[in-house]
Amino acid sequence: MKLLALEEIVLSTGSHNSAEAGMCLMEAVAYIAREPFSDHPACACPTLGVFGRAWNDALDESTRQRLKAYIPRMIGTVRKPVTTRHAPPHITPHPRAPTEKTRDVSPDARKNTVRCCIIPLTQY
Repeated sequence: MKLLALEEIVLSTGSHNSAEAGMCLMEAVAYIAREPFSDHPACACPTLGVFGRAWNDALDESTRQRLKAYIPRMIGTVRKPVTTRHAPPHITPHPRAPTEKTRDVSPDARKNTVRCCIIPLTQY
């Protein structure tokens, strides 16, 4: 099978068994990243994946094609999970129940630092 170029991909709703059967946004991310065909690509942030699958299925056919601009941007967005062994001292397994170590840390330092940034589709 010839690898399709980004502009040759036609995004469709739902889940598919193969690229030949069609692709949703996240399946296209896996396809372009040359990962096994799946709508849960290992190279993309799982939170963006949930959002991307819902967004893909909510749009009409022509508007959905505009999501192709986000395919290369989603590759490499996955982050390694923060573990308590390697976490900064202000990150605890149970952030709602501060430990002796975290009580002395400023409230600003305890804020969740995970951020997702989505560029509105209307700006592309």
